[in-house]
Amino acid sequence: GSVSLKLFLRGMSLMFPSDFTYSPAPRTTVSRMLPSAAPIGEASTVKLYVDKLPGVERADQIQVVFQLGTVSVPASKTYTAVRPSLNMFEVQSYEINVDVPTTIETQGLY
Repeated sequence: GSVSLKLFLRGMSLMFPSDFTYSPAPRTTVSRMLPSAAPIGEASTVKLYVDKLPGVERADQIQVVFQLGTVSVPASKTYTAVRPSLNMFEVQSYEINVDVPTTIETQGLY
């Protein structure tokens, strides 16, 4: 939708000549996952390449879970902005390194 903007400055009210229009946020996508398979019971790392993700300040803003049916196993992860020179609040691409859980068979996923 569109909204009208007013600027209030020292008792004056200024109207902007045109409306401000909100546009939909770009759709976040996972563009790659490498590798797509790993041996069970061995420590492995999966790299997720995510495009158009809203800016990330802290690792706890990203959650990765391995899930089969009703069983969920959280995975630890780190992330890196693909273009670290961009402002952290910009929509951008990230590389997310996920440690594959090694206890999946005891969690009922395997």
